[in-house]
Amino acid sequence: MDPRCVQAHRFCTMFCALAIEHAEGIAGSRLPRYSRAAFQEATGFVARGEEAQIGRTACGYPERIRRYVLVDGDFDEDDTTWLCTTISGFLFVVQRSRKWRG
Repeated sequence: MDPRCVQAHRFCTMFCALAIEHAEGIAGSRLPRYSRAAFQEATGFVARGEEAQIGRTACGYPERIRRYVLVDGDFDEDDTTWLCTTISGFLFVVQRSRKWRG
């Protein structure tokens, strides 16, 4: 891992961990395990803006994350873009989960 990315990676890990904890609290049970491939696929769809694959809502995640989550400007543009894409892919996979939907 590139040492220049440690802060962004730590932020992403904490954000996703808190989101999983919150989602499990709402679902009332543990969420299923997700494969690495599922996250990579979703992140690729987000990065390419493939609305047909993931929907308009998920395509809008990066801008909302940039506007409401990364408001302090703690990260450079490359890290910000990476965080917006990675967190969006994560949110899409979790939201898509049948167990999460109830």
